[in-house]
Amino acid sequence: LGKVTRLSDKILARAGVIFGVILLALTLLFAGGWVADRVLELLDRLANQVVFKIPPEQETEREEFVRDGEPLVASSFTDLFSGDGWLNKNSTTLYQNRVTTVFTFPPEFEWQKIESTELPYGIDRFVERREDGSDARCLNNSCLVQKELNLSLDAYNVALPKSVRVESLVDVSIGALDTVWLIGTVEQKDNTFIGRAFYFNGRQFEEIFEEDAPFRSKYEGKIGFGGSDENFLVVYGAYEGMAYHIRKGKEPVDISRFFGIRVMRRGFQPVVVKSGSGEDTAWYVFSMTENNPKFIKLFQNGTDEIVGVFDLTKSLFITPVKSASFYLNKNVNTLNAKIMTLSSEEEFWEFTDKGFDKSETFEIVSVNINNYSAEVRRAAISGHDFSDRGTRVEFYLSNNGEDWFQVELGEMFEFPQKDGRQLLWRAEFIPNGGPHTSPFLDSIRLDYWVRFL
Repeated sequence: LGKVTRLSDKILARAGVIFGVILLALTLLFAGGWVADRVLELLDRLANQVVFKIPPEQETEREEFVRDGEPLVASSFTDLFSGDGWLNKNSTTLYQNRVTTVFTFPPEFEWQKIESTELPYGIDRFVERREDGSDARCLNNSCLVQKELNLSLDAYNVALPKSVRVESLVDVSIGALDTVWLIGTVEQKDNTFIGRAFYFNGRQFEEIFEEDAPFRSKYEGKIGFGGSDENFLVVYGAYEGMAYHIRKGKEPVDISRFFGIRVMRRGFQPVVVKSGSGEDTAWYVFSMTENNPKFIKLFQNGTDEIVGVFDLTKSLFITPVKSASFYLNKNVNTLNAKIMTLSSEEEFWEFTDKGFDKSETFEIVSVNINNYSAEVRRAAISGHDFSDRGTRVEFYLSNNGEDWFQVELGEMFEFPQKDGRQLLWRAEFIPNGGPHTSPFLDSIRLDYWVRFL
């Protein structure tokens, strides 16, 4: 989704804001669910996108344009990549994930059907609900069972922590790491849902977060977990998701931006599978919710923190399925899956993550983003949400669609052709490094100056 803003007349700007608010209200009131979802998503992304300011010396230069009396008008353009309306689809070769609305190198994986006898740990390891609706997680021959709002350990009832033994409790969920269980609770107070998370060692509970109630949402959800004792994720699965990356000895990192409305697809109970360790860790999130299968990958790009995400649900489940459960194979970045088809038939599959296709140079090319009947004199790629691991990136600008000029991020470039009436940007991604690193481009912003004819 692109946005062009003319920064000239304050009165017109204010009128535009008022009109926009009225239009948004009418849209949310009368539009169907899909349109409302898109509007909410856009507002969320606009509020949370990372935009870097032009350096102060370039801000000064902008002021001088006005002081010197040069008839230039400043404008800006932002593309959040929620669609392809501002992209040259024939020339763009970098992979765009329409669910997570990001660009990466094309993901590479193998997805093949296998027999149940080929499963390395049999079928009992798959996380799925029993026929009575209960969920069980076992450690060292002891099994913690959750059914509705109740817990039991080896058939003995377990009382929840006092802080959540309340009438407003609406959900309880469980998870397991290497040596400890995790408990999630959700309660409703007025129009707010409050989610908490606890460690449980079989005898006592301990809150995972030092600050009370890490999750507060207007949407009801279920909490899911996964990882190792010292490195795991806590995910609030709702219409709009929330999540934290927990590492021993470090502050929790909020990774909620990777679990937006499109990714959550009305909400589901998440289960997390961790593969690898350190900077090579990969994370996979699937859904326990029947009739809403999901398979999402989060990657760290050779760093200590999660920097990217993409959704592989439609790539794996080309034919719709009722449910899908995964567990980690003996081999790193290999998962086995149990699929329940719409006709309630069981199938078993193996997913092997090979990282990204880095066999060639990929690029993103825009269409003309200048909507004015005016000459584009100057421009800068001034803002972006971007990780450049695994690639060398070159950015280009053009004001006629034929002559391209390489620029640095934040550089104010003056076009030698004064009569060009277009503005296009291009980025080339030259791969380097190992197969499990990739650029991750979430949004881009251009500032430019035009001379009206």
